[in-house]
Amino acid sequence: MNIENKIKSIIEDEINEKSKLDYKVQEYNLQSNDRWELIKDVIAMLNSEEAFGENKFIILGVVEKEFYVKGLEQNMRDDNEYQNLFEFINPRPQVETGQVYIRGKTIGYIYIDKINNERPYTISQDNERYHRGTSFIRKGSKNDSLDDVSREKMILEKRIKQSNFHEVYQKILEQNAIKSEVIYKNKDDAGNVQIDPSNNNGKFVIGEGIYEFKIKFGVADTGVARIMNNHGIQVARIKGEADLFERYQDIIFEQLDFTNWFRSYGTNDLAVIVNKMGEWALITFLNVESESHGAYSDLIEFKWKIIQ
Repeated sequence: MNIENKIKSIIEDEINEKSKLDYKVQEYNLQSNDRWELIKDVIAMLNSEEAFGENKFIILGVVEKEFYVKGLEQNMRDDNEYQNLFEFINPRPQVETGQVYIRGKTIGYIYIDKINNERPYTISQDNERYHRGTSFIRKGSKNDSLDDVSREKMILEKRIKQSNFHEVYQKILEQNAIKSEVIYKNKDDAGNVQIDPSNNNGKFVIGEGIYEFKIKFGVADTGVARIMNNHGIQVARIKGEADLFERYQDIIFEQLDFTNWFRSYGTNDLAVIVNKMGEWALITFLNVESESHGAYSDLIEFKWKIIQ
């Protein structure tokens, strides 16, 4: 790929910022704390789910809102200075820097090759801004801290990829990982689903980004479901008031109790769930069946709504 032609094409086509593209009005000041913003931006792009397996660009000297080619006031810093800073990223990624000339202006670029697929990428050592192990992820055109759920998923994918298990066992792991994403995850803000909580360790994920809720379900009895508190969510129950699902504005949040390590719910109860980002969702149970109490298998049918 000719990087210069690609960057010219991006600018001429006025492509908006996204998970694999970021614009900066000017070059990073590598002699100030601005260099840690550079490290943060690169790590976030390296960890992007949406841009995984794609080439990524940070283009310097362009005003994105008007697609105005401002240009750099002086030539880019030497590539060696950038490469020294990239040593603060673990695993050490392959990143190129340089400059091109467009409309008579000098435009800088940071090019992150798609071969960088060893996520999660993190800060490699303590520094004045970040602790070792700190990480970020790019979602759309925004950079966020890497949450535990995304980090664990990346680590699992890496382990599966690097493992030396028998090919049959390896294939099962890969299929399980795929099923977990395809069958036991729904990114919609609201929906209705029927699951067997005996599968996938009872886990089902709703929403995405800061509105993601990784929920672990269980069956206590026919007509009684459970949701476990864990490091990613906290749960409360409003007994006998499932109708608040439609009237959530009437919920008095301060009166909810999140102290139990799990909560049990009947079909008349409302589950209130809060994730680590402080966002919340509601769940009501439409049907719960227990294999140990005569049903063909465990079954939970529920509907959810993420409050934004």
